[in-house]
Amino acid sequence: MLLGFRQLAQHINPGTWREYSCDDITGIPRQHSSNNCGVFVMMYALYIVMEGHFDFDEMPPEILWRILLTVATEDGDGAFLRLSLTCKIFRGIVTKPSFRKQAHFIWLDSVINWRAFSKGHKEQYRVPYTLTHCLHCGEVFKDNPPGYVGDGKRGVLQGFYCTKDFLGYCSMDCFLNDGGEFQNEEV
Repeated sequence: MLLGFRQLAQHINPGTWREYSCDDITGIPRQHSSNNCGVFVMMYALYIVMEGHFDFDEMPPEILWRILLTVATEDGDGAFLRLSLTCKIFRGIVTKPSFRKQAHFIWLDSVINWRAFSKGHKEQYRVPYTLTHCLHCGEVFKDNPPGYVGDGKRGVLQGFYCTKDFLGYCSMDCFLNDGGEFQNEEV
């Protein structure tokens, strides 16, 4: 496994690399539980790169929050699942509605130049999504209000939707399977 990391490092930045182990660095904190190794790896990397002194026993919550926000907005919606499966600490953060809302607005602000629109447009469409259980299948889905829609990846916009055709349903299939019908609108 170490050989794979060395090859990856050379691919990213060819040249001489300095390898560190816990024995090479004095005063390095040790993790005391088995569910926060990812947190410690990120802190080690951050402190080594910043040439900081290891003055932590655990990841400061605000630093971890910002790191996970960056991961979520760079990788999009799929990152929420991967991060929540990584460890209990990550799951506790990324499942908070306030975290999801903040990540959503970071994404939304990365795809829309709000200065180009009226204040009313911004108030109407700069709104968070909700997580909703589908009325037919019961699956949780990302229920987007009318407005801008994407997969949460910074800078990637999938479209603009001005209506919600299947209120309470994750898809047209669930809507139809639950007895829903399209309304015939006369123009």
